[in-house]
Amino acid sequence: MSDDKIYSGDRAAVRHPQNEKIGVYMKKIVSLIAALALLFAVSCSSGGGKTVMSLGNAKIDEATYAYWMSTYKARYLRTYTDIKDTASYWNEKISDSSEKTNEELVNGLIRDNIRSNLVAMSLYAENGLTMSDSMKDKIDSYIDSLVEELADGSRKTMNANLAEFGINLNILRTVFINEQKSSDLFDYYYGDNGKTPVTDSEREAYYEENYVRFYQINVNDAYAYAEDSDGTYQKNEDGSYKKRSLTDKEKAEKAEKIAQIEKKLSDGADFSGLYEEYSENTDYPGGYYFSLTSAGDYIADIVTKAFSLEEGEWMKYTSDTYGTFFIKRAALDDGAYSAEANADFFDDFDASVADDLYNKMITSHFGEISVDEERLNAVSVKDCKANYYYD
Repeated sequence: MSDDKIYSGDRAAVRHPQNEKIGVYMKKIVSLIAALALLFAVSCSSGGGKTVMSLGNAKIDEATYAYWMSTYKARYLRTYTDIKDTASYWNEKISDSSEKTNEELVNGLIRDNIRSNLVAMSLYAENGLTMSDSMKDKIDSYIDSLVEELADGSRKTMNANLAEFGINLNILRTVFINEQKSSDLFDYYYGDNGKTPVTDSEREAYYEENYVRFYQINVNDAYAYAEDSDGTYQKNEDGSYKKRSLTDKEKAEKAEKIAQIEKKLSDGADFSGLYEEYSENTDYPGGYYFSLTSAGDYIADIVTKAFSLEEGEWMKYTSDTYGTFFIKRAALDDGAYSAEANADFFDDFDASVADDLYNKMITSHFGEISVDEERLNAVSVKDCKANYYYD
């Protein structure tokens, strides 16, 4: 798993990737009760214990911190199949060149998420924002639905269930309110009629900082579409087009085509001319535009490799699933995100810019946070139980 794939899962945490590799290297050796013994028996209390983080008048206590650690752990485990909840996995180094373990890395990522929650709580108060009674009613209704679904309507049973994560219903309600504050704070700055709407200079800066542009010649030597005798493409039951394997003759023709392209490019032929002559997909003559976060909308490996190229440099990429590609990195053209011809690549672009600006604003306050390191280190992603249900 790469750093561009780490997400918080909601606006109640860091909204964009963390700048550190998680790799494919990313258990439970201590029960949650043992892990929380260092915190104290908070489950029987309406309070959350000692403060572990604070910023201004905003504070995060032991119970809330432990709850968020368990909750974000579950989100990572659900999302990234290369994370294994085993002692050997958590103790493993993230790479041969690093002394950091998977446990240390994910702990850091989750702590950044929790720090972001704290900053949002502080800025929410600093800006004089207040939560409406109707929003609090929605939160209470949601909690009631959890009690009904997960505890057969018994708040006593629900509190016993939540005790496993060091909290009770009162603390859970406070957590949900604080998470909502982060969403409301974002809307305050960047929502409709927000305090700081996205500017053209911010759009251009985000585009230049995060996007790559490349041209592409594609030869599909992986499959062909099945046709009826009259030339009509066949469809599967789900409506998708049915594929078939290439014949030996088709394979040979594709291989010859690919060899010609590669030789001509090596001899210095014009890429755009070869694109017109050979490419089997000519939908985007102006190029492809992707950021690492939008790479999943395409073939992520091609986008990653495009970022590694110098402008004007080309490479060959072969996929058993999609065929053969020749890609050439091109210079970014000013304002490409506003051109109609590029609309497919910049869906929700302004939202991405706003997310990035919000994230930078939040993280700029990290250095102002006071932390009780001893209490913070009492809970680790390796030891805590993943919270899959109570969030």
